[in-house]
Amino acid sequence: MVALGAAAALSGCRGCSGDHPYTPFGTASALPSADAAPASSNAPDPSTSASASPVEKSMLAPSDSRSWQVAGQTLSAPPGYVFNQAVPASTGGAVAWLEADATDAGPRAPGSLWLFPSAGEPKKLVDLPGFVPSGPGCKLTASLARTGPHTVTLDVAGACPGTSIARTPVRALAVVAPESEAPELLTLRVAAPADGETLELAATTTDRDGDGRDDASVEVRVGKAGGVLASAPLVWLDRAAGRSRDSSEPGRSLERAAQREAGRAKTKKVAGEVLDGVGALRRLLSALCAEGAAPRVLDVDGNPFACGSLGSVVDALASAEVSANLARGQVLEAFAVLERDGWYFGKTSASTRQKLERQLLDAVTPATATVKTLEPRPLLQKEPRVSPLAFDPSGGLLIQTFSDVERVAPDGSSAAPVPATPRSLDVLAAPGHRFSGAVFSCDRSEVTLTVDGEPPIVTNLLAPRPGVCGHAPFFASSVPPLVAVGDGKLRVMLGGSPVGNADPGAPPPGGARSPNGQWLVMPTAFGLFIDGPSHKLVHLGTAVPDPHGLTDCVVNDRGDVAGCVFKGQAMLIRVGG
Repeated sequence: MVALGAAAALSGCRGCSGDHPYTPFGTASALPSADAAPASSNAPDPSTSASASPVEKSMLAPSDSRSWQVAGQTLSAPPGYVFNQAVPASTGGAVAWLEADATDAGPRAPGSLWLFPSAGEPKKLVDLPGFVPSGPGCKLTASLARTGPHTVTLDVAGACPGTSIARTPVRALAVVAPESEAPELLTLRVAAPADGETLELAATTTDRDGDGRDDASVEVRVGKAGGVLASAPLVWLDRAAGRSRDSSEPGRSLERAAQREAGRAKTKKVAGEVLDGVGALRRLLSALCAEGAAPRVLDVDGNPFACGSLGSVVDALASAEVSANLARGQVLEAFAVLERDGWYFGKTSASTRQKLERQLLDAVTPATATVKTLEPRPLLQKEPRVSPLAFDPSGGLLIQTFSDVERVAPDGSSAAPVPATPRSLDVLAAPGHRFSGAVFSCDRSEVTLTVDGEPPIVTNLLAPRPGVCGHAPFFASSVPPLVAVGDGKLRVMLGGSPVGNADPGAPPPGGARSPNGQWLVMPTAFGLFIDGPSHKLVHLGTAVPDPHGLTDCVVNDRGDVAGCVFKGQAMLIRVGG
């Protein structure tokens, strides 16, 4: 098997070394990344691929060759074309990729694949598909290889000046049987990878069912640039009655890979690798499956590929993510998995959800609380905002109202105005640079944070699929609680996780982290979660029947008193009080 990809630079391959003609096509993000990519890269699971077959790489033609000696045979290019590369044909002669002669202005396709038999006239097999970008100033990069006894695979991409529409196909992968009456067996349309990702295709054409015909398997590999890759194949069987797609793939391979991660997630030594693998599989699902509503691999007519029922994949990935986070002691992140239940290709099944809830509840210290609704009405300005609540050094809760700042005693027994200057509730990464919200993108895989006048901040949190891309509902707080901000950096709570810049400085007043930085507060479906030196799940009883309705939560330096807003009113929550 050989990875057939267009060169990343897309600047032409005539000068490429014969040892490296198949550089995977990919791109890296130019946006400032908030989270470092893992340095390791895992090889794809061999079980997801067809049996390997001998592959013969192409020979590169001398520059501007209109005549070329290949295996003792003199090949002559059709008018208006020059040779680019060739492979021997199975019955003698050669199969060659030719590009339009730049010195000939005649009408013709920018590139064509031809069969030059050992006897007889040359035969055009396929032209460059019209969806591949071409024209003045554009560059084509092609890779040709013999991938099976009776088939060759052509992988060609085009790049043109200017900005193209996101997820528009720029690349074609075609499997061709040169000696067949209908030589074009399979063509895929492929878009460029998402920013910060790699997207590779690896074609294998072997006789899988013993009927003497080459069947096609195209393995799709996706991952974060510089990180782990996840892979799954698309498979077609070529039979006498016609070519048909194997409907069991890629679903079978995706399920196997997800269950593998779930099976090893509880081992602390590999828990980090499991989390990387879960992320890579979700990126693969997004790029490959129609169900994600943002696919980058399409059939020849531009239709996406259905991956089938993904319920077992959703369950396995959620289980892997919860178990791996718990194995690493990251209880807050484990809770966040269920906060995002439904973000990625559907909700977990009822049985899996119950199992995960039991795991989470076993990892926390349950606590009760005294909940008191306070008289001062907090100022709730435009979202996103810093909480109008904040704890002072002595443990009193400061409430910014419409007219002043009032202080509530630590036990909630009294409230009185204090001589404090009302603070701005705008979230400012730097003076004049306001945080304006989160973007759940369809054109890149990660959620980004938007700061006025600054490039987007790329988080390590994957955007929901199908989410807004498929107009599917998903829960995401419209008030991302602030964790820390300053010096142009920002960190907020989103989907239950702290995301953004890794080290934006000390927690500000009104942030979800305590002033001393030891505790972090987050509403969950189960109650108020206070995470720090210990992991407390605070049950609020009938005072707050829906903890998800809490906003603007803050916590004191001891992690035993919190303040939140519920239905427009400030509430003091005393743990164990």
